[in-house]
Amino acid sequence: MRTQNHRAALWSCVAALAGLLLWFGSSGAGRSRGGETALAPQGPSVAGAAHAAAPPAGALEGPDAAPRSTAPSEPPSAPPPPPETGVPPDPHRLRVFVVGELGAPVPHAPGWVRRPDGSVAIWVADAQGEAAVTAPLQGGVPGSALRVGLGPPGAPWPGSATLEAAAQVSPAVTLVAPATGAVEVRVLDAAGNPVPQVTVTTDDGLSARTDWDGRCAFPCLQAGQRRLHASAEGLGRSNHAWRLAPGAKDSVGLVLRAR
Repeated sequence: MRTQNHRAALWSCVAALAGLLLWFGSSGAGRSRGGETALAPQGPSVAGAAHAAAPPAGALEGPDAAPRSTAPSEPPSAPPPPPETGVPPDPHRLRVFVVGELGAPVPHAPGWVRRPDGSVAIWVADAQGEAAVTAPLQGGVPGSALRVGLGPPGAPWPGSATLEAAAQVSPAVTLVAPATGAVEVRVLDAAGNPVPQVTVTTDDGLSARTDWDGRCAFPCLQAGQRRLHASAEGLGRSNHAWRLAPGAKDSVGLVLRAR
């Protein structure tokens, strides 16, 4: 009796196993085509996709792409230094600084340089009281000297300097000017019309030429008793004397009259 029961249970298991096999065969999990088994395609894993996305070192990314270099990039080189702009010393260029008694610059001061060979160079300081004379040492020899002064060379103002002509660096000198003032001049004819292109001179030899409106100026004159003179052919002449105070800015009119 027990043997029969065991056999019946065994057949039941066999029948169940056969049913499972038939169910898997009909579900299409694996079908046989021409002796080959077609498996359902499977997508790549996340790790595999990441590995496939990153090309190996040195791989080409395009038909003309260059291989990547794994060497560290070099830092950019520093830009070249700017060129030097300093002017080298010039032994043939004299710099002159004109100051007043209190050390303030004296703008537009006139002056002169007498070279060792006897030639004279005229200069006028700029608005900062500075002037430069090119090649003041022309004709100089070691041991010779040059003179630097203020005012016109024929009637120099107080204060001058002597420099060694064979200087090895850019020579420079500071001159202390006496008290100065300024004057504006206008030249008219007898009818009151401005006279252009007339030369006006001072008593110490400085000169200026009038413009189209008959005007000229002496921005730096030695203070004290001064005299102006102007003349024009066919119109006459004119003189004016007055006292120029230190620091003054005077205006003078000259009327040309025939005499």
